[in-house]
Amino acid sequence: MKNMQIVFTADYNKNVKILEVVAEVPSKRLRNMLAGYYNKTKLKNYKAHDGRANNNIYRK
Repeated sequence: MKNMQIVFTADYNKNVKILEVVAEVPSKRLRNMLAGYYNKTKLKNYKAHDGRANNNIYRK
């Protein structure tokens, strides 16, 4: 999962879909907790980077 850090975004719903594809999470609750964690850390990184949450930073 650490290698996939760049794939996750600040969008919670996208993170849930990504986790369904890249990880075999045993429960829905754990999947949602992981998606929320990645969402929170990405938002924190965006805000630290330029002062605002922007979902377009890592989009191709």
